[in-house]
Amino acid sequence: MLQSQMQELDPTFSGTCEYKLLADIAAAMDEDDVAKFTDAVKEFDSMTKLVIIILLWSYITQDRY
Repeated sequence: MLQSQMQELDPTFSGTCEYKLLADIAAAMDEDDVAKFTDAVKEFDSMTKLVIIILLWSYITQDRY
C-alpha cells in the first residue's frame, strides 16, 4: 500500500533502496518472519552507512583532487 502511494508521488521510487526496504519488510510481516525482517533492516542499514561514508569522503576530498 505505502509502496504504491510512494510510487505515485515519485515514479523513480521503485528503483531505490528505500523501496526495497519497504518491500522486504512488508513481505517479512506477511510471512510473520522475524529473521527476514531483521535481515532487511540490517541490509538497509549497511547500505545507508556506506552512502554516508562515501558522501563524507567526497566532501572531505573535494578540494584535494
